[in-house]
Amino acid sequence: MEKGLIHIYCGNGKGKTTAALGLAVRAAGRGKKVLIVRFLKNDDSGEVPVLKNIPGITLIPCEKTFGFVFQMNEEEKKEAALWYQSLLERALDQAVSGNYDLL
Repeated sequence: MEKGLIHIYCGNGKGKTTAALGLAVRAAGRGKKVLIVRFLKNDDSGEVPVLKNIPGITLIPCEKTFGFVFQMNEEEKKEAALWYQSLLERALDQAVSGNYDLL
């Protein structure tokens, strides 16, 4: 395996998704295979139809959303934690598969 690099886009405000998707589109444009796993957004976002039509990009959506943690009761937090854990395991399975150049 080649040396990998990690980009972290974090913080308040705009630009995190835009930066990550820009990197994904550039990689796909160079023939790389890209996996995008969406943990907090479902398929209602405007970029999803475009991403689904770009060769080389695979999209795993968050099929269930829970809202903001600070608005959840303890039972909802437990349910969300289990859901996101299963989504993370799915993403990790894909990451170690070697089928993708960019995650």
